[in-house]
Amino acid sequence: MAQRAFFLNTLHEGVKPEDYEQWLRDVDYPFARALPTIIRYDVSRIEGNLFGSEGEAPCQYLEVIDITGANEIVMATDGYIEPRSTLAESEMLLAERIARDPLMIDGTPQTKGVQPGANSFDDRLYLRVALVPAGD
Repeated sequence: MAQRAFFLNTLHEGVKPEDYEQWLRDVDYPFARALPTIIRYDVSRIEGNLFGSEGEAPCQYLEVIDITGANEIVMATDGYIEPRSTLAESEMLLAERIARDPLMIDGTPQTKGVQPGANSFDDRLYLRVALVPAGD
């Protein structure tokens, strides 16, 4: 049975909507739509206010993802080289990689190594969404 997930997104300051939308078409859509668990993936730009609120919407894009054969979604930035189903596992793998290869040049090379005083080679974000089955 398919599940539907919604994500509200806001672009970082300085990111142009047309650049983000080109990245969606060139990179994100082809990647996500090639995954066997994703049935449908669409992103819509939000213009104006949202839910009758005053002023601008609190976000700029709405992602709608229809998923089958999965009970969770894990989304992570490239700061997690090998994201796992829990944050603890993902952090452990990252710590092992940094201890083994602080310059980040072996295996999957990264654009930068761990800088002095930093605890990782890149910023990172981890989001795990547990899908709640619909009632029959």
